Amino acid sequence: MAGDSLLQDLRALVHDCMGKHLYDSAAFYADKLVTLSDEDPNEVFMLAQVRCAPARRLHLALLRVQCATLGLPALYLAA
Repeated sequence: MAGDSLLQDLRALVHDCMGKHLYDSAAFYADKLVTLSDEDPNEVFMLAQVRCAPARRLHLALLRVQCATLGLPALYLAA
């Protein structure tokens, strides 16, 4: 297992990449984090979240477009 300082730095890097919508970079660093943490369940969960983020954002964008075409009541229901 890698040092706690390195793991903390990698976690911060993953969150920073996610905040900047750099999903491929976030997935790369999250994968390294999983490996260095001996597949800690929390790190595996973070990797899963990172890999699902682009699809989730696409789903939300499509939902907004659909609601925009259906009008305000549909947007209210979607929220």
